[in-house]
Amino acid sequence: HLMPRSSIERPFLLCAAVIFCATGILKLFSILQDLQVLARPDPLLLFLTQRQTLFCAGVIELYVARRILFSKAASSRSQVAAVAWLSSLLACYRFGLWFTGYRGECNCLGHVGDWLHLSHTAMAVLLWSIIGCLILTSCTILGYSVVLDRRCRREVTAVHDHCDLV
Repeated sequence: HLMPRSSIERPFLLCAAVIFCATGILKLFSILQDLQVLARPDPLLLFLTQRQTLFCAGVIELYVARRILFSKAASSRSQVAAVAWLSSLLACYRFGLWFTGYRGECNCLGHVGDWLHLSHTAMAVLLWSIIGCLILTSCTILGYSVVLDRRCRREVTAVHDHCDLV
């Protein structure tokens, strides 16, 4: 028996919004630091500085969080799709860094690792885990909603065909 969509989607969307809100704010706070590294070109997006990349990512994360939390017009499916899109984009960026051979530290969350006494490796594992969970859960919910929609259409068609026979 399939679980109702809303029982999974709402808590997931709330968690995703909190994650994007927190990471977006941390990114925006980190660009305010007077660090020379932020003025260097981004290791992947060479036409931007690291500060500009963090600014863009932070604004996008806050926009998606706002859309999830406060948009009455957006359907839950489009909100879940926004989570899948953004988390996939973040994964592509991090994979791109790895693929190009960049082995530097990611300070995208400012000094959170220092506050939590986590190594840069532990922070990388934590971020990959969060991104992976967001992608896996959002894609599962989207796939599940497609299955439910198809099942509903078949049932409506069967009822309609039965009514035509009567």
